[in-house]
Amino acid sequence: MKGAGLLVLALLLTSCSQVLAGQAEDVFQKGVKAYQAKDYVQAEQLFRKAISLNNKLVEGYCNLGAALAAQEKHAEAIPFYRQAILYTPDYAEAHYNLAFSLLYLDSAKASRAECVLALKYQPTHAEAHHLLGYFYDHDTDYPEALAEYRLAVKYKPNYPKAHFDIGLLLYLQGKPLEALKEYRLAARQDPGFAEAHYGQGYVLKDMGRKKEALTEFQTFLKYTSGKNTIQNVKAMQEVEKLKQELQKK
Repeated sequence: MKGAGLLVLALLLTSCSQVLAGQAEDVFQKGVKAYQAKDYVQAEQLFRKAISLNNKLVEGYCNLGAALAAQEKHAEAIPFYRQAILYTPDYAEAHYNLAFSLLYLDSAKASRAECVLALKYQPTHAEAHHLLGYFYDHDTDYPEALAEYRLAVKYKPNYPKAHFDIGLLLYLQGKPLEALKEYRLAARQDPGFAEAHYGQGYVLKDMGRKKEALTEFQTFLKYTSGKNTIQNVKAMQEVEKLKQELQKK
């Protein structure tokens, strides 16, 4: 009889666990929707609730970290990424997210190591290739950086920032037409990507295509209105110069 009683209890516990797991999944999916809607505070709350219902919900830990990172709470995000990795060591997304937050906190060496691990477990991870490209770029190893950026757009063709970085390196290599192609692709994929218009402005100016350059600098200023950055100052200077040069013709 004792044995039978224990068996019933075990079955009841399993059933309860399954119910909680189902509830956790429902809450988790609501968190995903909140995150996609850029309501990061709500997403954080929902992911916290999801892992309280199922403390082995690996994606919950990773996504909670992402919701915190989106609020620039990178130091708070890191333990949740590490918890996800503890449960699933080959979780590439958690390694990449951890790398991103570590870089934000100026832990470049540790960030790079996590980036490499992300690519070890998922060689097609576009964002990890892009981040590794950044490290090569920072080390002035431009051929390797360009190779990584190209892998990023190979695995994720709609990746404006990676196309922009390819364009920048090509421009520095004295390949304006190739650079222009990449800048235009970045701007087409993300019309509000101001830096892509800024890059096009300089390439077109160097090519003697002043009217087009003027348009791109003006577009850049439109998207960065109200900002007081070095780029804004330079763009305004270029606009004035180009207007004067075009008036002389």
